[in-house]
Amino acid sequence: MSVKEPEMAITQLSAQAVAELMAWLGEYHAQIWDRQIEDDIIPHGI
Repeated sequence: MSVKEPEMAITQLSAQAVAELMAWLGEYHAQIWDRQIEDDIIPHGI
């Protein structure tokens, strides 16, 4: 799937649905960031 497909779908969402999606994406991004930090710190023993 390309990025264009979800972009097109998002343009069809209501403002409320976009707000819900943004909240979910924020949480998902935070989880990815946390995993990335853990992967960087744990191997180095910091």
